[in-house]
Amino acid sequence: MSQALSLLPTLEKVVDSHYHGIIPAEHAILTREQRNLLERLDGFEAPYLQEKLDITGKFTDGDSYQEAFVEFKKISGLFGLGYKGLAMTSPKVDDVWHQFILFTPQYAGFCDTHLGSFLHHIPETSHTGLGNKKSDGVRKFVRAYSEVFGELSEIWNIKPNSFGLNGEGANCTIGCSGSSCSGSNCGGAMCGCNG
Repeated sequence: MSQALSLLPTLEKVVDSHYHGIIPAEHAILTREQRNLLERLDGFEAPYLQEKLDITGKFTDGDSYQEAFVEFKKISGLFGLGYKGLAMTSPKVDDVWHQFILFTPQYAGFCDTHLGSFLHHIPETSHTGLGNKKSDGVRKFVRAYSEVFGELSEIWNIKPNSFGLNGEGANCTIGCSGSSCSGSNCGGAMCGCNG
C-alpha cells in the first residue's frame, strides 16, 4: 500500500496535460536506480532561476521557462545516467544552465545530489581543441535522448534526419570528456562535466 501511495504525486503529474516532466519513454531500458535518479530530478525545483531569468527577459512566459527547465533536467539526467560527450543544441536550455551556474552553491549541490559529480560548462577557445567533436556530440545526444525519453522536443533545434549537422541549429558538444559549442544559437559556449 505504501508503494502505491508514493506513486500518487507522479501519477498526478502525468494526468496534468500541462506537465512535461522527466518521464522515461516506454521503451527505455533503465534500472530501478536509474529510474529513481530521474524521479529525483523530476521533483527538483529552482524557483530562483525562473525569477532571475524573468528579470533578465530571457523568457517571455512561465510555460517557455518551464519547458526549458524540464529539458535542462533531462540532459542533466542523461549525464547522471552516464552518457558522455552530448551536444547542447538549445539556446533556451543553455540559458537555464548558464543562469543556474551563477547560483554556485545551489548548482554544486544539484550536481552532487543528482549527478554524482560537478557538471562543468567550459567556453570553447583555441586552447580546448574540442571543435572537431561537434557533430559526434549531436549524434550522441540524439541517440541518448531517444533511448531514454523518446522523441526530441522542438526546443532542441534538431530537425529529423539532420541531427543539426547541416547548418540546422547550433552545434554544441557537452560531456564528461570535454565539449564545445558554436553556431548562431549557443553563443560559443562549451559544456561538460569533470568527475
